[in-house]
Amino acid sequence: MTTYEDWLAGLGADRLETLLRLRRDVALDPPPRTFDSLTYLLHTPRSITAALRSVDRSALLVLAALEENCTRAELGARFDEGGTNTTEDIDRALAELVDRGIVWPSAAHSYRTSPLGGRTIDIDTIPHLAPPPLRPIRVSPPSSQQLALALYCDTADAVLTEVDSGSVPVLKSRGIGARVVKSLAKTVKDDELVVELVLTLGAAAGLITAEGDLARCTTSLAAWRESEREVKWARSVALWWCSGGSPTNRAPSKDKATPVLRMTPHWPSTTRLRHRMIAEMPSAGVGSEREAAAFFEWAMPDLVDEAQPGDVAAIWREAMILGVLVDGSPSELSSELGRLVSAEVEDVVLALKPAARRIVDSSACTLHLLPDLTAVVAGPVSDRISALLTASAEAESKDAASTWRFTPTSVHRCLDAGGTAEGLLAELSDTAATVIPQSLEYLINDCARRHGIAEAMFDCGYAPLTPTAGSPTSAKATPSSFADRSLLIERTGFDPATLAAHLVSGTPVEVDLDRVAHRLRAGAGLPARDCVVLAGAVSHGEPVAVDLVDRKSGIVRDELRDAVLDAGVVHAWSLRANGRRSIELTSIRMVRALRS
Repeated sequence: MTTYEDWLAGLGADRLETLLRLRRDVALDPPPRTFDSLTYLLHTPRSITAALRSVDRSALLVLAALEENCTRAELGARFDEGGTNTTEDIDRALAELVDRGIVWPSAAHSYRTSPLGGRTIDIDTIPHLAPPPLRPIRVSPPSSQQLALALYCDTADAVLTEVDSGSVPVLKSRGIGARVVKSLAKTVKDDELVVELVLTLGAAAGLITAEGDLARCTTSLAAWRESEREVKWARSVALWWCSGGSPTNRAPSKDKATPVLRMTPHWPSTTRLRHRMIAEMPSAGVGSEREAAAFFEWAMPDLVDEAQPGDVAAIWREAMILGVLVDGSPSELSSELGRLVSAEVEDVVLALKPAARRIVDSSACTLHLLPDLTAVVAGPVSDRISALLTASAEAESKDAASTWRFTPTSVHRCLDAGGTAEGLLAELSDTAATVIPQSLEYLINDCARRHGIAEAMFDCGYAPLTPTAGSPTSAKATPSSFADRSLLIERTGFDPATLAAHLVSGTPVEVDLDRVAHRLRAGAGLPARDCVVLAGAVSHGEPVAVDLVDRKSGIVRDELRDAVLDAGVVHAWSLRANGRRSIELTSIRMVRALRS
């Protein structure tokens, strides 16, 4: 019967590299030097848990059915091969487990499983192993990506303008009630869920805060307004990508406040689920929230179970709102995000801006002014046209063709902000593809005459109403901080291809001893001399004697060989245990070199 270690040693460089790429947590730096130490790392509970998170539900069901020396024929009988399930479905699920080293062939047509730490999976009936079907999605034109990005930025600007006007009350819990969100969505002509996402990310960006009984914009709003569209979008997506919750995944109770003035409570599994969903989105796309829930519950069951109920649908929905997914399909932007799993907010912003800039620069829109006092914009609304129409007209619809309407109120708003009739007419004439209709020219000039009367009254002492002395003003705020993810000693990775080649050939890997000793000095709390000796143990396999703190026996002595450093833990063969064990760095009090 083949042992796990023998199986690893017989894989060959290519298959071993595949396993190490799928189980990157064991490709450590310094790397394991023997198949014995690699076997131990692959069987640690943390590594097994990570591996099980990466397989789909059909692989978990096959794993549950495998028993000691279970044969391929017995597996086929268990899953009704040729009836309920096809040979291809069973083999695919089995191969997924073997590729990750969770299951290995121990004899001819027989398979054994890695120790699963007591994990069990019940199978009551014969399940279907095939993935849920996905409806084909029509390929989206480039204009869809451009439109999604423009629509989100326009809504964000409109929502922030409403908040800055002091028209958004907050509850005692410092949240914004569902009725207020609904009213705000009606004002900005967009969906309530979009408004919730904008408000939550605006709070995370330090643009919105609660001041008294109102939500108000902070002094950071001015810099936001001056930013280019791709910068606004990239920062919003970066905050969403790194957040610990799904902003639109709301509690169903009507009396619950929407948590829009703070990021939702940190839930690490939600972040991991978001990253995996976007990185592994099917190339054909997922066309609805219901299909997304069914597919990802099959594709990544462990992460879905660990995340909050409803997170899958919320993540899919938010990716659509932000333009990360376009009509349910992956995009250039989702591909870029998929490579940024461990990046911080500022790194994500820098990575996304070039792609967003290309999308913005390739956008084309046309402004048509109609006699009924409406303006129709075909295509994604540009920054310039958006600013012009936001200042002087009311939005009526936002889509591939957006509609705006000029009214006396909207034109007066433009004049109140310092504009003039001549300037507005000139800018409309320079921007529009059509001539200015006579009806619009009359409206603007008439509003200007009335506006002149108001100014004359102000000069005579008839002042307009002003905010009272106790009214809220803009306040400074800082972006929400994210949870500290640092470890005692940072876990660093080694190239899987190089590691596989060295393990198969038996040649040692060259490791910088001083670099490893420096890492140990930063986190182990040992004298410098001891750190150098321990660095030699984990870098070159040198045997060492150690004094350890034992809760029962106090200080005990042990001898370690073939040691591997895994963040704040040393995995090594122990003379005292007569086998491999894991030792916390903080329990080591002394390290002394031994002769080989």
